Amino acid sequence: MNATSTNGGLSYQWYFNTTNSSVDGVLIPGATNATYSAPTSVIGTTYYYVKVTNTDSSATGNNTAEATSEVAAVTVNALTHAAVPAITVQPENKTVSVGDAADLSVDATAVKGELSYQWYSNTTNSNIDGTLIPSATNAIYAVPTGDAGTTYYYVKVTNTDSSATGNNTAEATSEVAAVTVKAKSTNAYLDDLTLSSGVLSPVFTKDRETYTVNVPNSVNNITFTPVVEDIGKATVTVNGQSSTTAVPLTVGVNVIKVVVNAEDGVTKNTYTITVNRAQPSSSGGNGSTPAPQPDPTPTPQPTTEQIVVDVDGNNGSHLTKTPITRTTEPNGTVKDKVAMTDSIAKETVQKAKEQGVDTASIIIPDKEDKVAEVLVEVPQSALDELNNGKLKLEIVTRNAVVSIPTKSLNNFEGNLYFRVVPIKSESEKQQVEDRAKNESLIQEAIGNNTVQVIGRPMEIETNMQSREVTIMLPLTASLPTNTAEREKLLTNLGVYIEHSDGSKELIKGTIVKMPDGSEGLQFTVNKFSTFTMVYLEGWEDEAADETLHTPYIKGYGNNEFRPEASVTRAQMATMLARNINAAPSKQAYTDVPTKHGAYEAIMEVKGAGIMMGKNVSTFDPNGTVTRAQMAAIVYRWVQNQCKQDAASYAGCAILKDIPVADFKDVKDNHWAKEAMNFTKATGIMVGDSKGQFRPEENLTRAQAVKVLNRLFKRGPLTGITTPTFKDVSATHWAFSEIEEAAREHLSSLDTTK
Repeated sequence: MNATSTNGGLSYQWYFNTTNSSVDGVLIPGATNATYSAPTSVIGTTYYYVKVTNTDSSATGNNTAEATSEVAAVTVNALTHAAVPAITVQPENKTVSVGDAADLSVDATAVKGELSYQWYSNTTNSNIDGTLIPSATNAIYAVPTGDAGTTYYYVKVTNTDSSATGNNTAEATSEVAAVTVKAKSTNAYLDDLTLSSGVLSPVFTKDRETYTVNVPNSVNNITFTPVVEDIGKATVTVNGQSSTTAVPLTVGVNVIKVVVNAEDGVTKNTYTITVNRAQPSSSGGNGSTPAPQPDPTPTPQPTTEQIVVDVDGNNGSHLTKTPITRTTEPNGTVKDKVAMTDSIAKETVQKAKEQGVDTASIIIPDKEDKVAEVLVEVPQSALDELNNGKLKLEIVTRNAVVSIPTKSLNNFEGNLYFRVVPIKSESEKQQVEDRAKNESLIQEAIGNNTVQVIGRPMEIETNMQSREVTIMLPLTASLPTNTAEREKLLTNLGVYIEHSDGSKELIKGTIVKMPDGSEGLQFTVNKFSTFTMVYLEGWEDEAADETLHTPYIKGYGNNEFRPEASVTRAQMATMLARNINAAPSKQAYTDVPTKHGAYEAIMEVKGAGIMMGKNVSTFDPNGTVTRAQMAAIVYRWVQNQCKQDAASYAGCAILKDIPVADFKDVKDNHWAKEAMNFTKATGIMVGDSKGQFRPEENLTRAQAVKVLNRLFKRGPLTGITTPTFKDVSATHWAFSEIEEAAREHLSSLDTTK
């Protein structure tokens, strides 16, 4: 500012104010010059003025005189920064063979600005301190697959906004994607070798390469059925031809070569089989003419053929075909073996993407009801293809449909097999029915009422255990035409399960439409056994006051539950969602992409208003849940239910006047104090014997199950002796609670709680 005086010297003192006034401002120390640099670190408007004092020592009256300036408003606007990009689709793990294509991709958005990409590789599963990959600057990166091994990749997405007044760039880093490149297999061994006539000598073993077979003269050709150990990768020929081609035999010695070529195209094994065909019978001796002898009747041998079957999508669309080996025994019994190869799996995934389907169904034809066994083998490499394509796998036979969801296929180690065997023998069927009648589970359910087996019992074997699989059994029995009688039959149907570990189970199931349009019974299991559909007379009446409890916990792939591990936020959302039925929120979190395994559950609990994010934009799915947070979830849910029905919980009556719990470690101003008071009053979460709630302590998985059981009026489940999980024995404090959450069963519902 400028000021003048006719005589004397001028001095200055600046002031600031929060209002547009030059009165009662705050003196600014040190601001004593004609010029003042206002600070700009605080956003908003501040008002400034200066008092100018003229000091004239020659004056005979007042030596000083003062003038106050007008007010100057200084407005400090917030800096605008480039928006942090939101990564909506994360790069995904991939498993491929050497030389195969492996593309990683990321989708990202920003409110304003231009996005750029930079990919990094790492030797550890981390998105920190990776190695920049030159020229890898697009949203899609083609990973090199020339060498076997596992490499980790991530991408940094940068948003550049030149109009920003603050930081012009903002960066987001993706999750890590592991790309495992498998070396091409060198396995060139046979797993088995059978033939249409004769017997191998010695008995086949994969390491022995020479064998002898003797056949009668009546056998003029022979067919070999070699089964490679490395299914889907190794190839095999017989005398240079297809393995299904019959080899003609001459009288005497026939040398046949069975050659197995490994996936690497270099390694091979040759099995040499010498087939000795007998000489024809001839006359000789004293010149007399012997009586003609009839040729011996050859022993009937099984025949083997290759046929192709359809692999269809779940909307009736056709995806591809896969070969099966069909063996027909002399008695007409048929056994089918399906081995899905890598190439078929790849084609299936590609066609599924094109047609927008999420299921690959292998259809086993059996119009004449001759198939006695179906063996489906899916090698690890083909499984990897299905996993990469996020496809559900179905095995559709005349007698059962086996449906394996993507979450059960994910991270499965090794070759997968399912063996499906219908029990067609009436005597065996009667044995199952007799066992069912004497089973205590069934006697408890219906007393001495009638038990009848409906349809065919099914033996299903697999090396997939502790993973969810859905089974549909057809209703082959004639249903009553009378509506009331038909309904009575359907509502009294159940599935009696004899598990391979000796345990028994009785579950209700759901009436559904089979792929051919007929009716069937659907149920879900996680271990395999003999499954029998049964009609239980009066079961509906016995179960009138019961409710079906379906599992809401699955455990880990190695049959562990890990009861003492902290429950994650994603796991909690999943368990909650399996117990409620709420409309999902439409406002997603930036750290939960749609492909996240718990995405739907997280959106549902958000829509229900019982479990919110860490803030408006993030959920932190891998974070833990504290005991205070769990109390808040319980409190919100009960409040919501009581608003809809004041009789839904006994605790509804105390919502307006919740007793104070007086936990020693909970301060009066704790954000969740009211929720903790409520859970104590209702007995859902009561704290420890020392009068503490431990609000900031992480909730364990076992504790979470106990709280959820109380919240949703479940269990504990008693009478169980065989543990579902190997790390939760029958003596564990939460055994009955965990079994309640892990098993499907009928239970009486106490509506007073």
